[in-house]
Parts: sequence; C-alpha cells; structure tokens
Amino acid sequence: TFDLQILKRYWRAAGTDLHLDILSFVDTAALFKARALNMVQHYNETHMAFARRVLELKAPGVKYNLAYACDHLGISTKELSPAHRAAGDVERAEKLYLKLAGDCSCYRTHKIST
Repeated sequence: TFDLQILKRYWRAAGTDLHLDILSFVDTAALFKARALNMVQHYNETHMAFARRVLELKAPGVKYNLAYACDHLGISTKELSPAHRAAGDVERAEKLYLKLAGDCSCYRTHKIST
C-alpha cells in the first residue's frame, strides 16, 4: 500500500492518471506479518482490507520489513540488485511473495462477491 501511494503521486506529477485495479495488488509486508501472527484473511475480505487490518494491528517486536522477511525465510538475495533500489526491492518482493504464496496459510484466494 505504501508503494501504491508513491506510484500514484509520480503518475499525477507526470500529468497522467493512474487507473489501477486495487484488487490486483498484494502487500507482502502484510502477508509476512500475518504469517508471524497466525492471522488469516476472512472469507470475502479483500486483500487490501486484510492488509490494512494486519498492518494496523500493534505487535511490538514483530518485524516484517523486506530484508528481515527474506532473511527469516531463507530467501537468497545475493544475485539480486542492491536493496533499497527499485529493481532490488521488486526482485526481493517477488521472491517473498512466491515463498509466502507457496507455503503460507494466511494467503488464501477466495472469490469475492460483488
């Protein structure tokens, strides 16, 4: 959700409207924190609502930044671009997402009724 706000700001500054489907975004920080706290997405809860619920929860001592998450899950980052640069963070987020989607019970895909 943090990156989405940055993208929108830069798109506006460039004079372009950014129309993105908010339901297509996945917040890996929320997935990792949810995993640490044994939280699951509710049936019919959008991922963005789930992410907001997880990230707003106070959990002293629970780390969920990208570098920590990758290290904690044993994700190799040696061959990736430098951290805290756009390419490096995207590569790390992709690896983290694939790891979490593969083995995290907190990440469930439910059809959302509209």
